[in-house]
Amino acid sequence: MSRVQDIAAAAWVPVFSSFQKLVGDAIFDLAFPQWEDEQRRLVGEACHGDNSLPAWVALDGGEIAG
Repeated sequence: MSRVQDIAAAAWVPVFSSFQKLVGDAIFDLAFPQWEDEQRRLVGEACHGDNSLPAWVALDGGEIAG
C-alpha cells in the first residue's frame, strides 16, 4: 500500500506546488500544512476504509509501477 500512496502523493505535487505559487508560502503553510500525509491517508482510506473501492495498479517486474 505504501507504494500506491507514494505514487498518489507524487501525482499531487504539481497541483499543490501551483497552489503554493498562487497564495504564497505563509498562506499555503496554514491551509495545507501536511498535504502529503493527507493524500496518503485518503488513498489508504479509499482502498481499505469502510467504503473502500477497487484499486488497479500497473506492475513492472512484480513491483507496483503506477
